Amino acid sequence: MSGGPVFLAPLRLEASAIRRGAPAATIERVGMGPARAAAACARLGTSIPAGRPVVLAGVAGGLVPGLCAGELVVASAIVGGDPEGAQLPLAAAPSMAAHLEAAGIPARLAPVYSSATILHGRAARVAAASSGAPVVEMEARWLSPLGASRPFAVLRVVLDTLEDELVSFASPRATVRALRVLRAAAAALASWAPADLSDPLTRSN
Repeated sequence: MSGGPVFLAPLRLEASAIRRGAPAATIERVGMGPARAAAACARLGTSIPAGRPVVLAGVAGGLVPGLCAGELVVASAIVGGDPEGAQLPLAAAPSMAAHLEAAGIPARLAPVYSSATILHGRAARVAAASSGAPVVEMEARWLSPLGASRPFAVLRVVLDTLEDELVSFASPRATVRALRVLRAAAAALASWAPADLSDPLTRSN
């Protein structure tokens, strides 16, 4: 494997955007949803060296009013996706957000909501937003065990919003904007590594 973080991309479009931004990066397709993410976690847990940063990067759905396609969220914690309601703080998040800001890429540091299913409709999104997360995705919780022995970070770009729910990737304007931001973020993060690797990931309830 080359140096720098390993990028995890759920979808082909996301992997392609990351590749355009960071051509020399190691990129692993992990698939969409909990089952594929868990399978990828089992596979990658033995192939990614301990201590090497891992960045889950892709698009997300907005949960709160006022978000726009293309806004960037660095996960300070993972919420949802756990029957016990455990919150999973991500120790590498402030370092990643600062690195992006230094590159001129603004990012919101906030929790992300991991959902086991696609959230359809405003009511479902509003309910998920009560967790304090502004965006929803479907892989972070199930890939988070990779952070037991290496820095683990989650980067999500808003694709669809509470006011304008995505029907498909055929919504061209939002998709192009989100993937452009993902590409720029990947370019900036190709050289990123947390300053402190001693505490990759911390769990709290």
